[in-house]
Amino acid sequence: MQYFSFARFELHGEQVVLTRLGSQYSAPFAETEPFAWLVMPDTLEPGRSFVAESGHTLGGAFAWYHQHKGGVALLGYPISEEFFETQPDGSAVLVQYFERARLSYHPAEVGTAHEVQRLDLGRLAAEMQLTPAQQQPSAAPVSEPTALLSTSLRYTSGSDAGHNIELAAARLHGAQVDPGATLSFLDSIGEVSAATGYVGAGAIVNGTISDDVIGGGICDVSTALYRAAWQGGLPIRERHGHSYWLKRYADQPGLEAAVFAGALDLRIANDTVAPLYIAARAEAGLLTVTIWGGRRRPLCRQRHPRAVVPSGRCRGCYYAQYLPQRR
Repeated sequence: MQYFSFARFELHGEQVVLTRLGSQYSAPFAETEPFAWLVMPDTLEPGRSFVAESGHTLGGAFAWYHQHKGGVALLGYPISEEFFETQPDGSAVLVQYFERARLSYHPAEVGTAHEVQRLDLGRLAAEMQLTPAQQQPSAAPVSEPTALLSTSLRYTSGSDAGHNIELAAARLHGAQVDPGATLSFLDSIGEVSAATGYVGAGAIVNGTISDDVIGGGICDVSTALYRAAWQGGLPIRERHGHSYWLKRYADQPGLEAAVFAGALDLRIANDTVAPLYIAARAEAGLLTVTIWGGRRRPLCRQRHPRAVVPSGRCRGCYYAQYLPQRR
């Protein structure tokens, strides 16, 4: 494969295929309302058409861009309706997602080439494939590291919780876990207080929901790390669920990790033969945590867990048990 600013090319036999980067980038929030498949409406606004192949409408500046900049062949079908997406500075921009693109509309640029802008998904995808050394880890990388697993969550960029998520992700980034050692999430991100840059946001404390808890929102980062570790087959030494059901984690019920300084931590052990490295990035409303390391001894083949097992193993899973990896 090869990465470009807006695309990734894959070679399959003698055929070159464009990766559906738009679908991949939007996967964490694909169950939200703008992405819901629509039934063809009885009437449509003038200039707007219904795309039956993907169950969405297309019109206005986005339709013009789609028609003149490669159409279905390059951009793919629309996979969302137009909707406003919060940006890092707190502003909102009108966007629409396609199988291979994410377009945004900028009224201040009307009449220019920048009126509709395409997010450089190829660059973003390439950055997620960097080795730990390239992502500036805290120690030297292992030889030929591979990404054991990567998970993503959407968050509201520009919000107080978003600020805390971005800060915690930046401090988790580059953490190393030596063979036989255990990583503490709270130790990895350091002190959570106003003095260290965190602000008040929503959180659950002693069974009560509060809107002004210093560090509120960092459970998104611990949850992303937990999901990557659990699905990658790493032993979970300590993990706590939230005392309330939270819709934001409903895509994978039970796969969440509540943390609170001095009380609740997430602790993950490294039972592999090589160091593990944590790459964490929170930007523009997308949080991604990737665990890098050497070859795994065990291999978890499950994909849709029925329930959380405290040990982190997937025994009882419908799909498979842990099996030794064949060399």
